[in-house]
Amino acid sequence: IGIDEEGETLLKAYPNPVVDVVHFTQEVNGGILYDMSGKAVMEINGESANLSHLSRGLYTLSAGDISLQILKQ
Repeated sequence: IGIDEEGETLLKAYPNPVVDVVHFTQEVNGGILYDMSGKAVMEINGESANLSHLSRGLYTLSAGDISLQILKQ
């Protein structure tokens, strides 16, 4: 996962909020998606992920030292 010259992560999720499939600006390898209680709900690998089976709410993607919040509608 890349970092730009200002130290900001280049990994972003779109659309965010997401209804079904979320896409990432970079490939994610071994990312873990956590719900608000901290429970791991799925592993994410690739440039997109199907979240249609998840309940509405706020999730956190953790990939290495990067954390990214994703709102599921």
